[in-house]
Amino acid sequence: VLLAGPSGVGKTRLAEEIVTLLGRRQVTRVRATAVASRMPLGAFAQVLAAAGAHDSEAARLGAAAQHLVERLDDGDRLLLVVDDVHLLDDASAVLLLNLALSDRVDLVLTMRDGEVVPEPVTLLWRDQMVTRVDLTSLSSEDMADLVDEVLSGGIDGGARQALIAAAGGNLLYLRELILGLIDSGALSRERGHWELRGSISAPPRLAEL
Repeated sequence: VLLAGPSGVGKTRLAEEIVTLLGRRQVTRVRATAVASRMPLGAFAQVLAAAGAHDSEAARLGAAAQHLVERLDDGDRLLLVVDDVHLLDDASAVLLLNLALSDRVDLVLTMRDGEVVPEPVTLLWRDQMVTRVDLTSLSSEDMADLVDEVLSGGIDGGARQALIAAAGGNLLYLRELILGLIDSGALSRERGHWELRGSISAPPRLAEL
């Protein structure tokens, strides 16, 4: 499966929930980053440290694929989780495609909308080797339910609507807003009930994110 959506919509968390529900014995996690994309197989560098060096790119890719599956027992399948596949370097993207074409690897991938994506990654969902699921922001009703769940004891209706409007349906924004406002004292619990004092502003941590 490929989980696609805007930043902060909950792709990574949903991927981890899928992994937990599957309960696989053999799970490998890869986190693609812009820095790692500057080197061939950079995203897989840590998990492939024991694969050794090879003269040609084809030999490196073959050895990398073999290294990932050689530890599997007969009948086992590897669950490979790759976060932010749009940041994969070309060699890592080709490796991912080769693994998808094998019969021993299942994939859980996340991808941010609106990014330039390596061609092998596009092939994965275009040719239906993975199912693409496009995640969208939560509705105002769902956000209200979430606010009520997190802030137990109830919250003033105006404060709830202000939080929902500021977050714009984005789970990451909502989480960081609530934590930041509680830390600053702007959102406080009085007599078991949550109240918002003053206007909402982005906490430093949210601004950095």
